[in-house]
Amino acid sequence: MKLRVEHITHYQYDSPIRYALQQVKLTPKERPGQQLIHEWTVAIEGGTQQLHYTDHHGNGVDLVSVDSGTSELVIRCTGEVELITWDGVIGPHRGAMPLWTFLRPTR
Repeated sequence: MKLRVEHITHYQYDSPIRYALQQVKLTPKERPGQQLIHEWTVAIEGGTQQLHYTDHHGNGVDLVSVDSGTSELVIRCTGEVELITWDGVIGPHRGAMPLWTFLRPTR
């Protein structure tokens, strides 16, 4: 399945901002069953992308500074993702929780 994603996050502030930094996690991960087909773009109005990095969980993170004097920040993300479904199974378990926890009965 191919998905074309267009996501907009819109912030409006009561008064102009003097200074702000924000971590934005809006970039999908490439992993077994999910791959980016077209480049993922993050466009920012009212701010500046300072850097992009991968956090300790493998998430793409953009550090955004809000322009001094702005009262609106708009972040637009676009791209295309290809998915192969395995009904929720995405690969080996790498978490700290023991697998037997998932075998316990629930209500």
